[in-house]
Amino acid sequence: MLNEVASWCDDWKLEVNRSKTKVVHFRNPSIPRSDFDFECGTHNLEYIDSYKYLGLWFDEFLTLEKAVTELSKSASRALGALFGEFIATGGMTWNVYHKLYTTMVEPVLFYGSAVWGYKSHRVINNVQNKAAKYFLAVGKRTSNTAVRGDLGLTSCYTKQKLSCLRLKSSSNKDIENTSKAEYSKARENVLKELFKDTGYDPTISPSFNEDGPVVCQVQLYIMSINSISDSSMDYSMSMFIRQQWNDSRLMYNESLGITHLELDTKVMKNVWVPDLFINNEKKANIHHVTVPNMLMHIYPDGKVVYSMRVTGTFTCEMNLLKYPLDTQICSMGMESYGYSTENLVFEWNENPISYPPNMSLPQFELDGITTYNCDKNYVGISYTCLKVDITLSRNYGYHIIQIYVPSFLIVFLSWVSFWLNIDAIPARISLGLLTVLTMTTQSSGARASLPKVSYVKAIDVWMAMCLLFVFGALVEFAYVNVLARVERRRQATISERRKVHTDPDANGEPVRSKHKCLIGVLLYYLKLNVVLNYTVTVYDITQLSKKIAKLEAKCSRRVALL
Repeated sequence: MLNEVASWCDDWKLEVNRSKTKVVHFRNPSIPRSDFDFECGTHNLEYIDSYKYLGLWFDEFLTLEKAVTELSKSASRALGALFGEFIATGGMTWNVYHKLYTTMVEPVLFYGSAVWGYKSHRVINNVQNKAAKYFLAVGKRTSNTAVRGDLGLTSCYTKQKLSCLRLKSSSNKDIENTSKAEYSKARENVLKELFKDTGYDPTISPSFNEDGPVVCQVQLYIMSINSISDSSMDYSMSMFIRQQWNDSRLMYNESLGITHLELDTKVMKNVWVPDLFINNEKKANIHHVTVPNMLMHIYPDGKVVYSMRVTGTFTCEMNLLKYPLDTQICSMGMESYGYSTENLVFEWNENPISYPPNMSLPQFELDGITTYNCDKNYVGISYTCLKVDITLSRNYGYHIIQIYVPSFLIVFLSWVSFWLNIDAIPARISLGLLTVLTMTTQSSGARASLPKVSYVKAIDVWMAMCLLFVFGALVEFAYVNVLARVERRRQATISERRKVHTDPDANGEPVRSKHKCLIGVLLYYLKLNVVLNYTVTVYDITQLSKKIAKLEAKCSRRVALL
């Protein structure tokens, strides 16, 4: 190459300045200098250990120490000129002195500091310290930090670092502006090449030109499970559905740092996507605030990453036999609507399900999430399917406070009637009816949020037993009240039979006793004849009168004994 330069100079009648054309071997100190001979035309070039370029000395080890030393010498000469002005004028104020110092000395002292200013240099600091001590007229042994503090000077190392930062910021800004422009142009060209020049058709699946089906990996990120309804047997959930597959038609060459293409939602319609649908969905929607919550990234190897934010309500087949001590498994299935397993296959990602660690549900505890494949066959055609089971155990603290404890207290309240006097009929009736009605209302309220299923639930057994106890307490009072009234009538009858009237008749006999004996004889005779179906004659009446006379005597004696 040097010969070509020499030849070009000869053609144009130019001469190379041999005094300024030298060779510097920039190397590590541990590496010896090269012994290769460099020639420019007919002249050998001399090896030197340092070279001055644009006012800075570069040595063969790139330490820049010689450059700093030479700069400090030049700055010292400029500082000497400043001292001459200071003496010639008979002194000057600090503002004038500092202005002259920053104008005459610092430009020389910090020349090229953006290159060599990455570390502190003693010779540079000495120039600044000398200028400050000269103005304050203090000795050489005075603290440098104190002198700079009194004058408010910024240290040389700080100024050097600022110069380095300015150079880096300016370079980065230029590179960034250039990179952005080039990146934008390259991205535009890649998109044009993918969707316009190649005739990409989003209505045809990538498997059309390939041997096997498109393998789509699915991942779910569950943001929240909002509500679980027992009455309608469904649950609401917000999640990100992420899909990943390869489309060889979207491969491009990675250049200018385009590691992936981020497509706008308006461009996504130009890319083929799997026809995934959720088979147990009641209603669902993709969020559109403030724009459609969807993203699509395309990588150089043709990999496509597609994600969307979905919130929906999904059915959950519940078994409420043990309600409220039950555990439910709510499922969600994802299938391909139109593509069979010959063209599209869904697979779970290595990390299929993820959710925030602090996610909580108001009525349930999340026991675990299970994922598996569930390929289905419709009319002899196999369709790919993925399923996720969410295991939820119900928190029964609410039911204990709102149902079990109140119903227990109502039953206990109905038992208070056992301690009331049997004669306190209004109180016992009011207490029994009140607890029965309250228990009925409590039972209806407990079942209001549940579906009308045909089997008996655990809560139904509890409420039925509570109602049975309360109703039994009311029936018990009615039964005891009847027994008490019967006993009172029996005791009254016995008392009446034992009561004897002491008022005598004309013959001095107890009226009640005499009449009782006569009536008893008469009734005995009449019953006997009726049973025997005999006819009563005058003779019979005469005989009856004799018998009555005899019985009167016996009755009188019996009354006397009483």
